[in-house]
Amino acid sequence: MTLDGNDVSHPEELINSFQKLKAIGVEGMMVDTWWGITEPDTPQEYNLKGYRKLFTMIRNTGLKIQAYEQFMLAFRNEFVGFLLDGTICELQIGLGPCGELRFPSYPARNGWVYPGVGEFQCYDKYFIKNLKDAVVVAGKPDWGTGPSDKGYNGYYARFFLDWYSGTLLHHAYMILTSTNSVFYAHHISTRVAGIHWHYNHASHAAELTVGYYNIFGQKGYAPIVDVFKKNRTLLNFTCVELATVDKDGEAASDPESLVWQVLNTGWEAGLNVAGENALPCYDRDSYNRIIQNAKRSGIIKHPNGRQLNTFTYLRLGPILMEKANLDEFAIFVMKMKKA
Repeated sequence: MTLDGNDVSHPEELINSFQKLKAIGVEGMMVDTWWGITEPDTPQEYNLKGYRKLFTMIRNTGLKIQAYEQFMLAFRNEFVGFLLDGTICELQIGLGPCGELRFPSYPARNGWVYPGVGEFQCYDKYFIKNLKDAVVVAGKPDWGTGPSDKGYNGYYARFFLDWYSGTLLHHAYMILTSTNSVFYAHHISTRVAGIHWHYNHASHAAELTVGYYNIFGQKGYAPIVDVFKKNRTLLNFTCVELATVDKDGEAASDPESLVWQVLNTGWEAGLNVAGENALPCYDRDSYNRIIQNAKRSGIIKHPNGRQLNTFTYLRLGPILMEKANLDEFAIFVMKMKKA
């Protein structure tokens, strides 16, 4: 998309890529719709001309669109025809960084390096006021300054982590409720991040700083699933291509166990679950792992035969379009359709 929002960058290259993906059996595209491009000057005045051209290109190729959007009324009014004819088949609602429901606890541009645990995001004036109000209600007014040590299982730590994760859940509930009021007749999804590092440490520290309260004795991902279910929102979980052996042991990383936990938490609650890859992948081993996680008889399975509703591959680009990579991807798409 051009920065002024009026046109599509490299349209001929995109059309060629769309046609190749359609030919190998890909069903549709996920499109990020960037607020800064579409609302460049005046608040609540949206320029969606470039996206209309892009969506028309996708529709003319016979593909469908999975869209990300938070300024929902303008989007619905502009693209009502694409919604009604099924070209836009799903709206993925971004609830945080990278469209994921999480706090921005590990920004690389600020010095974070894997496998760092990240930092709690609760120190601006609004969060501190929220925390001070919460501790007054709890009868502990001296707890209103945030954590002062690394403890995660004491009285204060449990209070703080419950409050911190609760603010994220409240944020999700408010946005998804608003989404359903606008797109009540359409499929909605949201990403949950695959925070797999330090998963095998009792603290689950990296999960805690993003807002996932997943230590022993707590409810893990069930509260997130509950919010999604109440708002008829599909849970789209990342890192379904990663193997535990892929990661440095010092990181206490275990993506396979994490995927098993999250997907089964969703299935047990009767929630539809989808997946996507966390990192670029073009190799058969990663593709086969995705297939195993997706199919009914795979490693990640539900006793009643539940499986991933959809899988989103990240992402379309010049490397994927190289012949060897596209040929491998075509085999993967064929196998996924049979999974």
